[in-house]
Amino acid sequence: MAVPNPPDAGPPRGPERRMTGGKPEGGDRSLLEVHLDSWLKEFGAPGRQTAAADTVDQLLDELERRYPRLRFRIRDETGHLRKYVRVFVDGTDISGTTGTATSLREARTVDILHSIAGG
Repeated sequence: MAVPNPPDAGPPRGPERRMTGGKPEGGDRSLLEVHLDSWLKEFGAPGRQTAAADTVDQLLDELERRYPRLRFRIRDETGHLRKYVRVFVDGTDISGTTGTATSLREARTVDILHSIAGG
């Protein structure tokens, strides 16, 4: 038998947290499956994780909050994606669309990759 959360404890965690229609109960954000390439894992972030965000910017803010060493690795000091970083939302590269303002409301997966320059 699960112990109920105290009134000020926030949303349920762990097994008590139920998913409804791809969204956690008590919230309007979808849980996304986030994949980071091996280079970004060097800065403390696991390669696969889940997160909730309405836009790519919010997702990157959350990742930087969780893993402070990611700051300025994905985005530059002005908040724009770095030249060699690509973000794919459900397989679509966002650099040719609305960029980091891209909505994640209907998304399921986000892949964050960096390209390697050289010859």
